[in-house]
Amino acid sequence: MQDKRRSSGSGGKRVVRGSSVVAEYDKNGRRSSSVSRSRRSAASSRSSAARRPSSARGSAATRNGRRGKKRMSRGKKVLIALGTVIVALALIIFFLFQYYFGGLKIKPIGEDADLGIDSSIERDDSITNILLCGVDTRSKTKVKGRSDALMMLTLDNKHDKIKIVSIPRDTLVNIDGYGQTKINHAYMYGGPELAIKTFNQTFHTDIKDYVSVNFYQLAEIIDAAGGVDIEVSAGEIKHINKLVMETTGDESNMIDTSLADTTVHMNGAQAVSFSRIRYLGTDDARTERQREVLTELFKTAVEMDFSKYPGFAKELLPMCETSLDYAKILKLSTIMLADDLQLELAAFPNEYIDISQSGQNTVKQDGVWYYVYDLEQAAEMIHKFVYDDLTFEQQYAPDTDVSSSSAAAA
Repeated sequence: MQDKRRSSGSGGKRVVRGSSVVAEYDKNGRRSSSVSRSRRSAASSRSSAARRPSSARGSAATRNGRRGKKRMSRGKKVLIALGTVIVALALIIFFLFQYYFGGLKIKPIGEDADLGIDSSIERDDSITNILLCGVDTRSKTKVKGRSDALMMLTLDNKHDKIKIVSIPRDTLVNIDGYGQTKINHAYMYGGPELAIKTFNQTFHTDIKDYVSVNFYQLAEIIDAAGGVDIEVSAGEIKHINKLVMETTGDESNMIDTSLADTTVHMNGAQAVSFSRIRYLGTDDARTERQREVLTELFKTAVEMDFSKYPGFAKELLPMCETSLDYAKILKLSTIMLADDLQLELAAFPNEYIDISQSGQNTVKQDGVWYYVYDLEQAAEMIHKFVYDDLTFEQQYAPDTDVSSSSAAAA
């Protein structure tokens, strides 16, 4: 760039290149040692930096490092806080789960157990069948003995239905290793595994799990559910009131005799007394009452408000033993969230089953009474009920109103 000269006010001269003053001259022509203020400032800064001790330069880096560490510490604190909250919630959920479900006795069935399932039968992953065994034991903690109430519970997610098929305890069947005898003996002979195998072989079902219920504390379970509705006769009321006074001594549990031949809302003590009536009708009538109580209990449970389930489960589960683990139970229980869940009931023997083998439902052999009916026909009826969603009435009397066999749940 070309130099430019300008005269100062005092007669001196200044040489300028671009925007920087290179030199100044006085009026006698002597050069001054002046440089631009901006260049002096920059040089001064470089000089100061060069003279600054290394410790001073390091302190700035140290301060920056500390600020970085502080930021990292805050991040760790947030992570620790979140972790603490998650652990606390997990512990709360665990203890709540144990509080409500910890009393359940889980006894898995061995993977190599022979459950008598025919591989050729129809299967549907949306339908789960479970064997329910009501054991009339006198022990509060054990579930052993004969299964006086025997039912197959079906959770049908395809049709949003819970289905129950009840089998009389005195049904004459073949039990592997024991020959022809009552079906309720299977549980006593070989526990739930043999009970499942016997049911599967007899009715061609695909049951893999069971739930056994201890009837000893059935009254507490019924009270937890809010009671059951059962139709009673005058004779039944008489026996109920006698048994209620013997077991509770509380007159408030007695049923008004004017309610004969009507449906009565019973509490636990009343319902258990009803199921234990022995001297009215045959022993089959007593087991039929037991099945009726258990069936009504299921209906009450299905219609129960969802908020009441935890308390109900806490009362019920300690009286149960099952092969279902917690993961399966939670998965299967989602059916209770269905918008239009229905409960459908079926039982044997019935007016549609063939009894031509004996001409009547019951026969006496060696002084023992048995229920005898066409088991192959029963198996076909159960299959259509479970997989084709056809009630027994629909199978044999398509024009029959079957609304009474179903219970809609909220």
